[in-house]
Amino acid sequence: MDDKIPYLDLTAQLRPLRKELDAVIARTIDNCSFCLGPDVAQFEKDFAKFIGANHCAGFNSGTSALHVAMLLLGVGPTMRLSHAVHIRRHELGDFLRRCETSLCGR
Repeated sequence: MDDKIPYLDLTAQLRPLRKELDAVIARTIDNCSFCLGPDVAQFEKDFAKFIGANHCAGFNSGTSALHVAMLLLGVGPTMRLSHAVHIRRHELGDFLRRCETSLCGR
């Protein structure tokens, strides 16, 4: 019995988008807009509209996003944080060190 579940075929999924993706990558390289820039600004506007929000801010990593979220929430040095199990231990440690540095003035 051959009831195998097919593996994700990214090549097939990307094939119809290939020309558009190549053009966007070329534009990014040509403009040297690897971070920030007009494409990121447009993505933030489009994503905010898609989720029904007034604003959206893109980050370079989930750790940076968590760091800013904690700053905005006023998390301080005496507060206890709990985290989901899917956060890798080293990422949480980096995040907490940054919180201590930023929030505690260390």
